[in-house]
Amino acid sequence: MKRGGYTLTELLVAMAIVVVLSALVLPVFAAAKEEARATVCVSNFKQTSFASNLYQVDYEDKYFVSKYAGTEENPEKDRTWVQLVYPYMRGLDVVRCPSDTGIRPGLDPVFDGDIMVGNSVERYYTVSTRANTGFNSIYLSPIVRERNGTWTARPRLTSEIGDLSRTLVFGDSVWQVSADGRPSGGGSYLIVPPCRYVAFDRSDSFNLSGYENNRVYAVSRGWGDPQPPRRLQHGGLFPWHGGRLTTIMADGSAKTRTLTQIAEGCDVRPNWGGQIMETGKYLWDLR
Repeated sequence: MKRGGYTLTELLVAMAIVVVLSALVLPVFAAAKEEARATVCVSNFKQTSFASNLYQVDYEDKYFVSKYAGTEENPEKDRTWVQLVYPYMRGLDVVRCPSDTGIRPGLDPVFDGDIMVGNSVERYYTVSTRANTGFNSIYLSPIVRERNGTWTARPRLTSEIGDLSRTLVFGDSVWQVSADGRPSGGGSYLIVPPCRYVAFDRSDSFNLSGYENNRVYAVSRGWGDPQPPRRLQHGGLFPWHGGRLTTIMADGSAKTRTLTQIAEGCDVRPNWGGQIMETGKYLWDLR
């Protein structure tokens, strides 16, 4: 009786076909998975925008302050914008990008107040500063230093914005980027614009003429810091989605953009050294 079977050549051919098919299919699956993450990220941004709108309804159309106590880093005294808007959110996962799977500070599990690990205020404060949803605070809610040394918050009104569809409110962010380009630590709750002064008249686009000086609280001075770790090389923004990052505008519209598109209209230089060349293309200002 003759026994059926496969020859070694047939097995090798079959294995080669499987390898080729895998090489073709796996990138498609990976791309589809990343596309799904980008979709979730856009949904999160829209929910954050909706929550911020609810906050503004309760606070006379004003944007939230970026930090409740200015430069204060004591979580017992300070609050970030994430904490202020949090009551209007369904959870802190809304301000986390699904593509950011790196290690970041987390909340300790709490089962009973008597055996609570750590300090809940400090834990929420730390987590809030690592939100992947970076806020355009210098234009929308600057904290300005007065000559007497005090810091004054000046939340702007939505009605002050000239074009809601062309004014950036939130963008995908990162806490830190290593010298080899790897992101780590979560996100940055604040993002920083790439330019400050308008080219044709040298006016200060931060619009701080009503204050005694033009010093603002910022997590860095603009874009282009060459020293690793480059936490804010691009103002804290990071393209989590295949070279693109999620943004949301003042009118609530969400879109993925490249870093180049984010800096349109601006001659990017370190420490706000560049100038705004085309105000109509610049996405950060209120004009």
